[in-house]
Amino acid sequence: MSRAVLSIGSNLGDRLAHLRSVVAALHPVAISPVYETAPWGGVEQDDYLNAIVLVDDPGTDAYGWLARAHERAFVLVPWADADPDAVLPGQGRVAELVAGLAPVDRSGVRRTDLELR
Repeated sequence: MSRAVLSIGSNLGDRLAHLRSVVAALHPVAISPVYETAPWGGVEQDDYLNAIVLVDDPGTDAYGWLARAHERAFVLVPWADADPDAVLPGQGRVAELVAGLAPVDRSGVRRTDLELR
């Protein structure tokens, strides 16, 4: 059995409903709080709602899914909230990766009071 860390997000339509539909389709081990994040990449668009869902799945290779995660605040900040002792293989402790992000990247990830369950 392997554990996968899934980053989910939406910036279209009913953003929270989209996230909840993902959670409903999974059997999560843990779910982070919901965060609102500014769009990334310089394209004008609405803010995102993001969260992390931890799942156990015997057929999942979580490392392959996370190859770019060590640079993305919208993945790392909620992940550290859901699992404070998390380690990203080949990159280090998630909390330390968050601390190493540029302040402008961290400040764009704002925790909300919304819940997925």
